[in-house]
This record gives sequence, C-alpha cells and structure tokens, in this order.
Amino acid sequence: MGTRAVTLQDVADAAGFSITTTSDALSGGGRVSAATVERIEHVASRLGYLPNAAARHLRKARTGSIGVYLPPPLELTRTNYYMNVAFGAVERAGKDGVDVTLLAGHHVPRPRVDGIVLVDPAADDPTAAALARAGLPVVSGERYPGAPAPTASVRTDHAAALTELLEHLREGGSRRPALLAVRGSFDWARTIRTTYLRWCRSLDLEPRMRTMAGDSSVSSVPGHARALLRHFPEADALVLAPDGSAVAALEAAREAGRRVGGGGDLMIAACVDGPVLELCDPAVTAIDLRPREFGRACADALLGQIDRADPAEARIHAVELRRRASTHPLKR
Repeated sequence: MGTRAVTLQDVADAAGFSITTTSDALSGGGRVSAATVERIEHVASRLGYLPNAAARHLRKARTGSIGVYLPPPLELTRTNYYMNVAFGAVERAGKDGVDVTLLAGHHVPRPRVDGIVLVDPAADDPTAAALARAGLPVVSGERYPGAPAPTASVRTDHAAALTELLEHLREGGSRRPALLAVRGSFDWARTIRTTYLRWCRSLDLEPRMRTMAGDSSVSSVPGHARALLRHFPEADALVLAPDGSAVAALEAAREAGRRVGGGGDLMIAACVDGPVLELCDPAVTAIDLRPREFGRACADALLGQIDRADPAEARIHAVELRRRASTHPLKR
C-alpha cells in the first residue's frame, strides 16, 4: 500500500496557520511576514511536501510556461552564447516549476505562454515587435528600441566592457587595433561598432574595421579573419566580435608569420568568451558575457512581472574581462 502524499492542508495543520496563509507563503503571494514564510517552508520541507505546479498554474489561469525569443535568423556566429542564455532561463524557470518554450525565427504573434523574454531584439525585427504588442509581460534581454517598451529589461554595458578591453590593449603597446565586427541593428552589434569608432576618434587613431553578417556560416569566419589581416597588415592587435572568430584569427596570424602574445608583434582578443579560448595557444583574452547568468536574470525578471507585478526596472548585468596570454605586452 502506497504512502499518502502530503497535502497543503497537512502543512497548514502542522505549521498552525490557515490554508490561505500557507498557500501564500509557499507561492510568494499575498502579504506574509518573513518569519511566517520561514516557519511554513521549514514545516513543508520536514513533511516532504511537493507543490502541484500544474494545479497552481490552473488556479491562476496560466499556462505554466514562459517564452524565450531568439533573434532570426539565429546568428551562427553566436550560437554558443544563445544556447547558454537559454539554459540559464530554463534553470531559473525550473525553480518555480515553470517550463520554457523557445521561440526562434518567425513565430505566431501570441504564443501560449505567460510572458516573453526577447533576447537581443532588433529594431527591424517584425516578430519581436509583434510579441512586444501581444499584451503579455515582456522582458528585453538587452535594449529594445521599438515600441511598446518592454515591461522590464536586463542590460549589459557593452560599451564599458569594450572600452576596458581596448584600453588593456593600449596599455600593452597597441596603437593600431583592428576590429572584426558584426552587422546588425541589435544592441550588442551596434554598440561594439560605435564604441570602437568613438574610442578611435577620442585618441585620433585611424579606425581599422571589417564587418560580417551576423547570420554568416561558421565556415566563413576563417576567411573574414584572414581578410582582416590582409586589409590591415600594419595592425598590432585584432579584436574579434563574432563568437568563435578568435580561433580562426590565431590561425590566420600564424599563416601571416605573426607572433601572438609573449613579446610578439600582435595581440588577439575576443568580444565573446568561450571555453575553447582558454585552451588555445596562447590562451585568448576575452570579455566573459556570463550568458548563463544573463539568461537566469532575464527569466527571474519576467517571473517577477508575472507573479508579483514587480515595477518596471532595468537590471544591469555584470560582465568581466578575462586577461590571458594573447594580449601580453608587445615586443618593444
């Protein structure tokens, strides 16, 4: 004979509170003191109470799912980044018993979800615009320039991160840094281009920039890296924006007879970090965008809008420059 499942009434009786107070404490709703929440959560844990997520969503007339919208077409040069953002969102939503529906490419204007995270929404993306107007809570992962404005947003100061990287190169002796940038109207790509040009102007340096389409195939990246060195053979540092392009740039530098890091004549750095960059020879300096944490923050902000009607806010997501051997000072 099986053991009877612990019910919400069992928890309420054991904790000495009404079933309404117990339910509010365990769901985060209503006005319940921190001490009461702690007491009820302790009793629920001791008894082994498992909330019925499906029933909770049904009572609230919700689907129990949030949507995470990835920009179309899915930029192959940032696939690893978007995958980790999605995993982070899934991890955070799972803590609340909420599912995640990935929305990629052209999708129905109003999917069956309780809210939407727009990741890297572009100003000229009609599907992102339709989702923003769907009448659901919307959190923008990075700045959304369209209308209506998202309910909340999670933003990264990409301008500050790239400026820190460029200053790091300058401190190591670089005076002619070149940039492989990404075309596109989404916030990250636009900010990388404009920040680099602004930084060059501030120091009266000649910009050395080549752009590639955000939806370029991975196989095309080595060609762009070689072209960057061919067009700017005098460059003493290469800054690579597309995810994964730094590895191709290392190979292109070797082919061109350039020596990277350790007192060589060329520095290489990436705007998007990844596990492989630590294993390169030399290891590549990069901006760690912490995509998994970014995805968690976006999902957390959206769940706050759905469950507690939090006020609109713009959270700032912290990133970090990982200094490695590829940007050791140049040979004097």
